[in-house]
Amino acid sequence: MNFRMMAALILVVALPTFLSLREKKPEKASETVVSVQGKPMLSQASAEKSSSAMDVIVARSQDPEAKPTMPEVNPARLKAAQSAHPQPESGGSGVPSVSFELLGGFPYELTDGPGEGQDAAEWARDLDAQFPKEVMQYRDQEVELLGYIIPIDFKDGKVISFVLVSSPMACCFGVVPKINEWVHVKISEGISSLLVDIPLKVRGNLRIGADIQDGAVLSIYRMDATSVRVSQEDSRM
Repeated sequence: MNFRMMAALILVVALPTFLSLREKKPEKASETVVSVQGKPMLSQASAEKSSSAMDVIVARSQDPEAKPTMPEVNPARLKAAQSAHPQPESGGSGVPSVSFELLGGFPYELTDGPGEGQDAAEWARDLDAQFPKEVMQYRDQEVELLGYIIPIDFKDGKVISFVLVSSPMACCFGVVPKINEWVHVKISEGISSLLVDIPLKVRGNLRIGADIQDGAVLSIYRMDATSVRVSQEDSRM
C-alpha cells in the first residue's frame, strides 16, 4: 500500500469522527435565573434549596457590582408592588411595632463555640443572657417590624424566605450587619419579588434566641410572618 492510499484511508476513517467532535458542544445544566429588578439573584436550582441567611448576607456584601447608591422607588413600581401583593393598612390592632434600633441597640458578642466544660445548651443560655429585658419582653410575641427584604429562598416564583433589615443598604458595599441587626423571616404563602427595596411592614411571631445548628449560630431573631404589606414609612436611619 503506497503513501497516497494510506493517507486517503486515514482521512476516510478519521474525518467523520473529527467533524462530530467539533459539532458537539458541552452541555450545560438547564438553569432558570430568578431576577430582582433585572439583576440575577439566584438560579432556580439554588432557589429551591434552603440557604443560610448569613451566607446570603455575606455574599451580598461582597458583591463586586454593588454601588453605594440609595435605591429610589418610583411611583409606577410602588403601584405595581402594591397590586402584586395587596394588603390594606390595618389600624387599631394593638400589635406593638418593634424597631431595629431596639433589636440592634445593645452589644452582642458572638462566640465561636461552647467554652471549656460547656455543652451546646449552656452555650446557648450564655448567648441569650446578653439580651436586655427591653428586647426579651417581645419574645414569642406578635409584633410588627418595618424594614427591607433580602430574598433567600424562592418557590413558584415567589419569595418564601428572606432577611429583614433596617435599610436597603444594610447588606451591601462591604458592610455586613451585626447578627442583632437583622431578622430571618419565613412566609409560607410567599410574596412578590417586586417588594425588594420597598419599605414593608412585616407582622408575625418574633422568636428571640440563638439558633444553633451544627455548632454554629445561624440567627438570633426569627419570624414566621403572617402578613407583609407595603408601607408609606421609611425605616432608613
